[in-house]
Amino acid sequence: MEYKIDCLKKIRALSDKNRLKIMNFLMKESACVNSLSEKLSLEQYNVSKHLRILEQAGLVLQKKTGQKRIYSLANSISKQLSKDKNKLALTCCTFDFNHLKL
Repeated sequence: MEYKIDCLKKIRALSDKNRLKIMNFLMKESACVNSLSEKLSLEQYNVSKHLRILEQAGLVLQKKTGQKRIYSLANSISKQLSKDKNKLALTCCTFDFNHLKL
C-alpha cells in the first residue's frame, strides 16, 4: 500500500503545469529559485512553493550553498530519466516528458 501513496504524491506533484516546467528545466541543469523564477517568468514565492511540493514528493533535492539553495532532480529520478529517455516509470503508470507541450 505504501507504493500507492508514494505514486500518488508524485502524480499530484506532476499535475501542475508550472511544476512540469520546473521539472523540465531541472532535467537540463540545477538552479536556484531566482534563476527558475526568471527563466520561467514566475514569482519567486510561487517557484518556492512548487519546489517544496516537488521535494516532498521525492522528485527534487535541494542543496544549500552559502545563502542560496540549489535545486536539482533527485538522483534516482535523474538516473531513471536519462536511462529511459525522459520517461519516468512510477509504480502505477509511466510519465513521458517527451510529449509535454509547455
